[in-house]
Parts: sequence; C-alpha cells; structure tokens
Amino acid sequence: KNKIPLLDRDEAIYIYDEIIDKFKDSSDIELLKKFSLAQNAKAYLLEGNEKIEIYDEIIDKFKDSKNRELLKELTNAEFSKASLVSNREALEVYDEIIDKCENHNDTLFEQQVADALFYKSYLLMSEDKEESMEMLDKIIDKYKDKKDKGSSKNFEYAVINNIELSL
Repeated sequence: KNKIPLLDRDEAIYIYDEIIDKFKDSSDIELLKKFSLAQNAKAYLLEGNEKIEIYDEIIDKFKDSKNRELLKELTNAEFSKASLVSNREALEVYDEIIDKCENHNDTLFEQQVADALFYKSYLLMSEDKEESMEMLDKIIDKYKDKKDKGSSKNFEYAVINNIELSL
C-alpha cells in the first residue's frame, strides 16, 4: 500500500527523490513511468518554478521517445507546464504538443492535439481572434465527419466558441 500520503511533505519529497534517482537512467518503460509518476507527485508538493523544473525534466527525458506510453507522459508534463507559464510560453508548449502528436494515428493523441488546439485558441481569443478561430476550425474539421463527435469533448466548445468569435 502507498504510505507516502501519511508522511510529511519533506519525507514524501525525499522518497520521491529516491524513486526518481533509482529509475531516471532506466530504459525499461514501466520503470520510466514510475519515474514520471514520482516526478508528478513531487511536483504536486512544490510550487512555482520548482514545478516547472520538474515538468521540464520529464519533457527533456521523453522528448525523443517513440513509445506511446512515454509520449503520453511527455504530453501530460507539457500540459501541466503550460498551465504554469506565461501565455506566450504556453502557446509554444501547445505548438510542441501539436507537432509531436498530430501525425499519430491514435485516438489518445488525436485527443491531445484537440486539447492543445482548444487551449491555444482560448489563449488567443483576446489577442488574435482570427488565429483563435483557425484553431477551432481545425478541431471542427477533424471531428465533423466522425460518427462519435463525443470522442472530442472540445468539438461542441469549438463550434460554440467559433460562432461567438465570428459575431
């Protein structure tokens, strides 16, 4: 059982650091996922730039990976980082997610791209409505012919926001 939540913050960070150090140089996918899990748990206990540094470590570790599970860890770290940085930096992070995931024929990565496009469009709404609408159009185009439009939670929001921006 996981007893770490019963520990105080410093003890928990110490244990997460032990796990991180133990698995950071591994090439085993399961151990690298544990590395990422420990990094994310540690980030939860920290604030500000310390969180960003942890997400950057995960991103740097997995940026060249071709493994689906590690790419998921990478994009999760990128989304977490984007929520903590300036809008300009977040736009760059969303572009990285889109570039990394858009060529994967996998519903997981389709959703990651749709999320990145949606969040990017949201950040652009106040400064560049036209580009924001372009992001929303990409989501709409991707899902308009799919039978299960519910597979992208952003489809409905994209349609609504695009209508509102065009008014």
